[in-house]
This record gives sequence, structure tokens and C-alpha cells, in this order.
Amino acid sequence: MTKPTAIDLRQLPRFTVQLQVQISTEDLSAEGLITNISENGLQIECPHALLANLMPNITRPDPNSPVYFDLQFQVETTEQQHCNINLTCSVIYLRRKSQKIYILGCNFKEFLNDSSQQLANYIQNFATQQIN
Repeated sequence: MTKPTAIDLRQLPRFTVQLQVQISTEDLSAEGLITNISENGLQIECPHALLANLMPNITRPDPNSPVYFDLQFQVETTEQQHCNINLTCSVIYLRRKSQKIYILGCNFKEFLNDSSQQLANYIQNFATQQIN
């Protein structure tokens, strides 16, 4: 996968998924739910408490001062039933879904351990519900 640019982030197809994800920084670790994914980014549902710790006093992401965090989740590939995906991403947008749940739109920044090829394999072979 190539590095995404601000112009092409929404041009790749997105797919509906339900994947548990571990979100971590130097100071915190929490769980969330990936609800859609593409080759350049994903969307995560997370509790407000995580957002308050991840982005204190921030109501809108600033492209000049991005918030980075690490993600770990598992997908199925043609080679493995449980393949670990490890990556660093940044928050592009956030919005409130309910009183206690927020949605984070995230852009991939760096993949670890060949995760980009494994994620591409998952998307091409197992992610079937495209979002219009």
C-alpha cells in the first residue's frame, strides 16, 4: 500500500466490518470497535472516556498538530485465520454517536511487521460489504 494523501483519502472503497481493536499510546490502552475500513484508513467507535484521555481538551482534530496512536487487531487472510495487524494512525475527524460513544475517522501512517500486505489481503478477499 502506498502512503495516502489528503486528496485521495475517500476515493478508495470502504467496507463495513466489526473488528475489535486495541488502541494504545504511551499512557493508555483501551478497546474499541472498527466499523469500516479501506486501504488508507478506518473508522472506530470508542467510549468517551478513551477520547477524553487520547485527546484532552480537543474538540476538533488539527491537521497541523495530529494525534497519533497505535492499533492492534486481527483479520482473516488467505494464509492465516487470525492475522495480527499492527499500525500507527492519526485522527482525521471525530463525531459524537451517542452520549457515551464517539466515532473516530483515522488515517494510516505506518504499518509494522508486513501488516499492510496482510490488511490488503483481508480487504480483497474477506471484506464484502462496500459502503456507498
